Amino acid sequence: MTTVWYGRTASGEDAAAQLRLQRHDCARLVAHRQPYTACYFDIGVGYRPGRPARRLDPHTVAAIGLPYAGGMAQLLHDAANPGRPFDRVVCFDLARVSRRAQVVSDVIDHLVAAQMDLLVPPVADLLTVEGTAAQRFAATFALMVLQADHAHRADHRSAQPIAGEDRR
Repeated sequence: MTTVWYGRTASGEDAAAQLRLQRHDCARLVAHRQPYTACYFDIGVGYRPGRPARRLDPHTVAAIGLPYAGGMAQLLHDAANPGRPFDRVVCFDLARVSRRAQVVSDVIDHLVAAQMDLLVPPVADLLTVEGTAAQRFAATFALMVLQADHAHRADHRSAQPIAGEDRR
């Protein structure tokens, strides 16, 4: 299985350090610390459905020092391509995807439709996602669907287990 990383941070002086830290901390979620196929990240405003994709300027990307494939909009576009070179996305926490439950649900729906896996730390992180209780429930349910889909597909392929994953 091949993995891409997604990160998001606010703009500011420590944006580069925050993104590098998120990327480093995600390594524990990937078995054998395999390298990422690509790095996607947003600085400042994150993904919103219907908003055009925005690319960071080359000077900002160079200052961050990470390879840059685009932001979340580009990641979802690439994930929808059947010939994509990756199978899963790893992210530091769901609040990095978005703090809006509706956006988290939308991203997860896109990943499920593309038969992608999303690796994040425990579901408890959904408590930091803003929105009504119903929106947080919808995001939780969407994540559970994604995890069930992952488990179903994992039974049908011979892949290396995810770090910490119990395959019985």
